[in-house]
Amino acid sequence: MRRPGLASLSLAGVLLAASAATAGGGAADPLYERTVMSAADDRCGLFAPDLGSALDAARLQARGAALRSGTSDARVTAIERQARARAATVACASPDVSTAAARVRDAFEGWREVGRMDFPGERQGWIADRASSREPAWRLRQDARVGFERATLGIGGTHTASAMVATVEGPPPASARLLARHLIRSPRPLTAGALSTRGPRGSGARVFLAEARTPAPVGLRSGSARATTFRFPAAAVEALSGLDARESVAVEFADAQGRVHTAWFEVGDFAAGRAFLAAGRR
Repeated sequence: MRRPGLASLSLAGVLLAASAATAGGGAADPLYERTVMSAADDRCGLFAPDLGSALDAARLQARGAALRSGTSDARVTAIERQARARAATVACASPDVSTAAARVRDAFEGWREVGRMDFPGERQGWIADRASSREPAWRLRQDARVGFERATLGIGGTHTASAMVATVEGPPPASARLLARHLIRSPRPLTAGALSTRGPRGSGARVFLAEARTPAPVGLRSGSARATTFRFPAAAVEALSGLDARESVAVEFADAQGRVHTAWFEVGDFAAGRAFLAAGRR
């Protein structure tokens, strides 16, 4: 069976009638198209919730791709605003909307049965897996290094209960905390240089202390029998979803002597991966 990817969306009629000057061209075109269709779905209730989540994943992935291609923040915002304005002018019962909705459904035929998808980033990417699991496993993850050890951040758990967690190999750290940019204190993201230069700084950081520390379940290890898992508050998931795709977050692991070891993770398409988990196979 053909397994369509998120890039296979195409629109019809007035929903696709954007000039190159309006849509921005290149990497911005998919963002415009998917935002138009997503806004039309919000307004007209075109799709079932799982397909709507799939479309949102496609929109978010296109947004991240546009930013990473060099499209400015202001231009991305303008494209999204133009797309929503365009969707607001089309009658829900119009033939153009019906045709576009049918094409979206065709494009996603079988997509809901896809269990795994990669979301590549500029430097590091996310791997999403929405297969059902009774035992804890990674549902969305990204790997990084802490010295000579491997660290993993993402959403882990079963298909019915999951949380933001980080797993690190080696001697068990005493504590861990996740640092993300505070959107109010630091409204402008850092988007240039190495991942360690794109992360939160000082008072501009929002800090999430780990709520629990346990030996890593087998499904949350990367092959090492000696690994520790830290669980973070639910608000951490929302925090990462609201960040710029080009910036980074940090997980700081403190050992028993108080030394801090930092792992850096690219935000990338975290929000798109999360939306992918919300759609399709359970």
